[in-house]
Amino acid sequence: TSFKEEYLNEAFVLDNGQAVLLFETHGFLYSSLDAIKNWISSLKEKQRQHGASHILEGRLLYGKEFADHTSELIDNILKIFKLRDQIPSMEQLRYIDISINQGSNKIKIDEKLYSGMVAFIGEIIRNNLSGSKWEMINVGNNVEIWEPYIVLNKKRYNPFLLVYKELFEELPETNQVRFYDHLIIELAQ
Repeated sequence: TSFKEEYLNEAFVLDNGQAVLLFETHGFLYSSLDAIKNWISSLKEKQRQHGASHILEGRLLYGKEFADHTSELIDNILKIFKLRDQIPSMEQLRYIDISINQGSNKIKIDEKLYSGMVAFIGEIIRNNLSGSKWEMINVGNNVEIWEPYIVLNKKRYNPFLLVYKELFEELPETNQVRFYDHLIIELAQ
């Protein structure tokens, strides 16, 4: 069953009761349609409490120039997780998952970590898609918020939403992140 009329994105309820919320390049699986509704309600409540108009507000460093700072943001991730190889890779991402999952209470989740993980995952996508590049898109609505995408042949890959969902939804709910698994799915599409 499709619920596109009720939601900005298309949502489907599967035969087993789980629900899928689709985005441009990927989807997220929820335990039920109510879980999607609860997620949307929690986003609206956070926006109401904090006056935030976008999930990137107060989270992504450098705004329009984000793509120009990916090297330094990645360097910060390399330091935080004590990674040696300077080029972001899927193997490193698996290690980051394990590190966060084993010591999530020791990781400070702030705009540096968030922005660094967006840059790190974005570079993995870019390195896996020959000819792709960073593109910054202004959200508009009288707000100075820029969304970073990796673009190849007009198809957009969204690292900032993947990182947001893992750090601000999955980690608080389950004490687990699965950047590696979700990026595998993203790249397979």
